Amino acid sequence: DVVAIDDPISSLDSHALYIVSQLTLDLIDDLTFKHKNKVPGQIFIFSHNLFYINDIDSSLTANKNKLSRRYFILKKTR
Repeated sequence: DVVAIDDPISSLDSHALYIVSQLTLDLIDDLTFKHKNKVPGQIFIFSHNLFYINDIDSSLTANKNKLSRRYFILKKTR
């Protein structure tokens, strides 16, 4: 199974960044630890907001023993 979270923060939602980050982390926690019989193979998070990605990454880094993660930042080149 694959879970995709597509850009939950818009440019107008910067004041709600922490709330959305926490909701995303709660969703990841629910998907990976509370439902062990239905753990998704991959979770993709797409976002243009680097503050959001950094918040998610720093929170997952604090719990690095619980979840293996790899991520890529894609950049457009000319």
